[in-house]
Amino acid sequence: MRPFLEVFVPLFVAIDVFGLLPIFLAFTEGQSRPVTRSIALEAVVTAAVVGVVFLLGGPWILQMVGVTVGDFEIAGGVLLVVLSIQDILSSEKRQRRVKAEALGIVPLGIPLIVGPAVLTTLLALTSSHPLSLIFVAYGINLLIVLAVLWTAPWLDRILGRATSRALSKVLMILLAAIGVAMIRRGIFSILR
Repeated sequence: MRPFLEVFVPLFVAIDVFGLLPIFLAFTEGQSRPVTRSIALEAVVTAAVVGVVFLLGGPWILQMVGVTVGDFEIAGGVLLVVLSIQDILSSEKRQRRVKAEALGIVPLGIPLIVGPAVLTTLLALTSSHPLSLIFVAYGINLLIVLAVLWTAPWLDRILGRATSRALSKVLMILLAAIGVAMIRRGIFSILR
């Protein structure tokens, strides 16, 4: 169970489903239930495809440009720390309306579900865990995202926007800590 949690938790934190919830609600405000569910499904399928392609092709791309896993872990860790600090310090941004047809792929699928934090985490995990475990943990995380987005209006009534934002900020602090751990592992990897 521990190896699974070592993969599942960083991905769960990087995806930040609680931070995604208010954004999804803002973008889909006024849409019918079937339309919002269709948008949620499209976003999760997009995230799955992008994540799998990056998992399978990312190491090859790194090798082609001459970047070691240690280099990537340091760069990715710095990026996670910066992204999490930026998110923690940012105020609530007003979301602009986007046509429903475009929502599932951009901005929900990419970069909100699968953004730099998720891609960095996926690639960093490949250095220490089997791909099969990463695929399973990533798939379960995406199913959780789908469940949360499908039940978004109900969850919003129960949690409230303030609680959802607070949970998102706590997850961002954890993401910063994961980023620091990645930097440390990358430095040790280079020194070895």
